[in-house]
Amino acid sequence: MGQNILGRTIENLSLQDIRRASFRVFVLLYCLLCPLILFYAFGYIIHPQQQKIVQTGLVSVASFPSGASIYLGPSRYAQRTPAVISELLPGRYNLRVSLISYRPWEKTFTITAGKAVLFDSILLLPKILTPGNVITQPFRDIIPLETTPPSCILVRGRTLKEHLLFNARKNDIELLSGVSPAMLEAKVLDMAVATDDPRIILTLSGRKGKQYVLVDTGEQTVTDISPVIIRPPDEFFMDTEDTSRIYFLSQDNISMVKPQTGALYPGYIPHTRGFGVKNRKLYILSEDGVLLRMDQDKTNPVLFFSGRSSHASIFDPRGFYRIYPLTPEIFAFLGPSGQLAINRLPYRICDRGCRGISFNDTQDQLLFWTKTEIAAVDFLSEDRQSHLFPDSPVIRYATKTGRDIRQCFWAYEGSHVLFRDSDNIFLAELLPQGKPQIEFLARARAGTNIYYTEETGTVYYLDPKKEGLQALKIWTGDSSTSSAPKEESPAAEKQDQKR
Repeated sequence: MGQNILGRTIENLSLQDIRRASFRVFVLLYCLLCPLILFYAFGYIIHPQQQKIVQTGLVSVASFPSGASIYLGPSRYAQRTPAVISELLPGRYNLRVSLISYRPWEKTFTITAGKAVLFDSILLLPKILTPGNVITQPFRDIIPLETTPPSCILVRGRTLKEHLLFNARKNDIELLSGVSPAMLEAKVLDMAVATDDPRIILTLSGRKGKQYVLVDTGEQTVTDISPVIIRPPDEFFMDTEDTSRIYFLSQDNISMVKPQTGALYPGYIPHTRGFGVKNRKLYILSEDGVLLRMDQDKTNPVLFFSGRSSHASIFDPRGFYRIYPLTPEIFAFLGPSGQLAINRLPYRICDRGCRGISFNDTQDQLLFWTKTEIAAVDFLSEDRQSHLFPDSPVIRYATKTGRDIRQCFWAYEGSHVLFRDSDNIFLAELLPQGKPQIEFLARARAGTNIYYTEETGTVYYLDPKKEGLQALKIWTGDSSTSSAPKEESPAAEKQDQKR
């Protein structure tokens, strides 16, 4: 009987009534489901224990090589790197990335509601690192150059003929081109190099006394600039964009030399407390605390800051500061005792003992190091907004427990720092959260430098016993290519789960 009543009801409904009813059902479903879909799309789910709606977060994981297994707590995810794990409830998690024949990577991190944590530059190192013999003959030291092609100077002895140019692309060595026989016999007292500049200024001691020689490793030219150097320079300054000029500091005056014409402009910038040159612009810090930028002919001055108050908060009362223009608006100032300052709050980021700096212009990060610490100053980090000074950079430390840190290099596209601490070579990871992971790579000959080139992802050092040149490849130098994914054996998975 019920079926008959239902049948008559349907027969009495017109097509318009059916459409109207269907539309009402659709609107009702839309009103009920649309908010749920939107909540889910914005990372909201129902908390299984608390039975209330909470916002989740996510973690992005990418490794080199790719294809590594991902463990979040005790659970192994079906996806391999690169992968995004979403719908994570706020809280602390333990992340582990594992690939057979590679060292395990592990990190504890915190998920915040509505935020993403990025571990997009995990560099997995082989469990066994095997260096290659590049040159078996012994050397005394390595002098890194910031040139293209990547090169360094291999030192056999004190004379110039015992300083050989090593081309990292070709893996060969040669004498510096264009050097006269008399110069080859001269002793090398000092060598001045500049960032991304193929030119070297050598201070030699030979039959003619002290000589200053400009060597262009790119153009393979040699110019004796001794006749125009009246007083022994304290420092040289070179501009990669303009090879026609060299500047040098003598006492508190900046002089200019044009090597091609032999012209000297003594006291070109007199009585200065700081100086730098980049992209055909001069940066001058006057004695009364005025920072100016101007063209090379000293025209078109631009004032950046002035006044005794700003001067006192950034600089010590005495000493010359080398100016490093990092961006058009951000500068670093390195003082004679390793005082490092920037023109952003909190101004002074290292009171004493800074041994060197390196700027990563693709990510706007400044690397600096002391005897025991390595830190990266991030001018673009979103974490700046949570600081007392919202416009101030974020400083992340790669290590605070070094013994005698001498050299640092940006590695793996600015996500890692390769450094020499005493005679040991390490690789440290700069992470958005947690304690940096530091890996031991190799041991170099005592008291010698190392050389790293990002182009091939290779570090060069002298063998502690045989003193020959060794090469250790950290990565391929191109993140667009990686090893094919490797399946882990069941035994390896069990071993991972026991850790």
